[in-house]
Amino acid sequence: MKKLKNIIVVGCGAIAQTHHIPILQKKKVKLYLCDTNKDVVSKKFSKLNFSTNYNDFIDKIDGAFICTNHSSHFPIACDLLNKKINLLIEKPITISLSECKNLIGFEKQLTVGAGYFRRYIDNFIQLRKIILENRLGKIKKIVMNEGGVYGWPVMSNSFWKKESAGGGVLIDTGSHSVDLLNFILDNNIHLVNYEDDAVDGLETNAYLKLLSDDIEIDLSLSRNRPMSNTMKIYFDDQFIEFDATNGGVVNKHNEVDFAFNPAEYPDDIFTKQIESWINPNENLGRKIVSASDVKHTVKIIEQCYLLKNG
Repeated sequence: MKKLKNIIVVGCGAIAQTHHIPILQKKKVKLYLCDTNKDVVSKKFSKLNFSTNYNDFIDKIDGAFICTNHSSHFPIACDLLNKKINLLIEKPITISLSECKNLIGFEKQLTVGAGYFRRYIDNFIQLRKIILENRLGKIKKIVMNEGGVYGWPVMSNSFWKKESAGGGVLIDTGSHSVDLLNFILDNNIHLVNYEDDAVDGLETNAYLKLLSDDIEIDLSLSRNRPMSNTMKIYFDDQFIEFDATNGGVVNKHNEVDFAFNPAEYPDDIFTKQIESWINPNENLGRKIVSASDVKHTVKIIEQCYLLKNG
């Protein structure tokens, strides 16, 4: 795969303007911006090429970073892939398993990257290896909780509508949580039970009971109450507790003698993701997370909503 040199960011919301666009500006690529709201882009990006229609730049770009509302990821991705554009798609990559499988069909010809960036965190890569090699013995249980009182700036009301968001805290924050569990446990997790507080709208609180062989996994998610944002792994006689968002070690049993790295800053993690996408030949030890890598995550979340809705 050749280095990508002409990139468009489709959807210029808070995450794009806070992290993705500034990082791409440092990577010596020709950058284009697209959003249906012409007034959304900060003045500091006013010198960049902008349009409300990405097709205005279609003959100039070789890569697109899709950061739009959740339900629009799939139709935009299909359109761009059919026009031979390599993609990186913010999480959730799609809101259904069938859509994800459709995107996987393009992977032999083009990059279909998925924005589940916790897979790039060094401590989680090391943890996965420790688990797969059974270096701390058998895992008994994993307890994970994420969220908090929601405060991230939202630039469109589409985030709060089920038809555009695809769901609430589960498909948003929970996409990262479920995918991290899939990553460290080699995609060997299965849904046992799911509960949330949605009536007609979006869920604010959700609880998942999962199994990996005989490992019990409890995952709690919230948008309206304080959460520890940790993942605690209980082995036979020891435990390790991580910050689920950045990989920092919060606590561990005295006998756990593995050396872990400090917590990673968001921009450092996003930089790994973007570098793996735009210049894969210089990142031989770090592959872009692809649609096929996260298929099981999309499947678990879809199963949750199907279970809730009968």
